[in-house]
Amino acid sequence: MDRVIHNSYILALDSKKSMREVCGKNYKRKTTHGRISWNCSTYLKFGKAFCHTKQIPEDILLSIVTEVLGLTKFDETVFEQKIKEIQAIDSNLLVFVFRDGQTVQKEWQNKSRSESWNEKARQQARERQLKYLERRKASCIQQEQ
Repeated sequence: MDRVIHNSYILALDSKKSMREVCGKNYKRKTTHGRISWNCSTYLKFGKAFCHTKQIPEDILLSIVTEVLGLTKFDETVFEQKIKEIQAIDSNLLVFVFRDGQTVQKEWQNKSRSESWNEKARQQARERQLKYLERRKASCIQQEQ
């Protein structure tokens, strides 16, 4: 694989889309509750005390890659042809290194919680809260009697 830069986290996507950081450990694609993200395997195996990198949600990573490549939709072939590696310099900063030597820095942010709720989820949460309040109210009335 390509040389790594010291004192920064290096993510290198090879043709199988595995990621690697400066410690030499691969990033792993992890699915939790239907959400896909990329995490350092050191973090996954030993925890936050050994690696403080943030997980990168795959949908955010793919949208940033698409934006950096100037595409409207992610294209794996174009990605493999143009991108040499991705460096995660800081918690939310990615540096894309192109095969021609060009670099592009992109800052990413986790989605706002308000964006992750659809109308069905909002309604279910509303109903759960109403049931909880009803039970709590009934419990208070029983204690007073």
